[in-house]
Amino acid sequence: MAVSKKKCPNVGRMEHKIDIIRKTTARKDGGGITETWTKNVSVWSSIKPKKINELLAAQNLEQQVSHTIVIRYKSDLTTDDLIRFGTRFMRIKSIINIDERNRYHQISALENKNAEETVS
Repeated sequence: MAVSKKKCPNVGRMEHKIDIIRKTTARKDGGGITETWTKNVSVWSSIKPKKINELLAAQNLEQQVSHTIVIRYKSDLTTDDLIRFGTRFMRIKSIINIDERNRYHQISALENKNAEETVS
């Protein structure tokens, strides 16, 4: 019986430190609500920009993707979170639990030029 050798991410290639940014809400003294973005955690990652032909093909899709990011599994990661890579911000479009083994996430993300205005 042949053993299946699925391609797993090369952990040694996780050379980029990124921050997972999460929106939090708090009540103001006057009764209003304040929304802020704060760093949830920093993790090592592999970041690959999409090739130009993949970007052109994605322009016809509703959800565009500019980068593929691989990180170690995080049970609380959601598509509501943001990724900060240096001074750049990316919105998470989808999260795949690679091989459903709770070891790695493959994240499809779209770079967001306007996120700096939202995140302080």
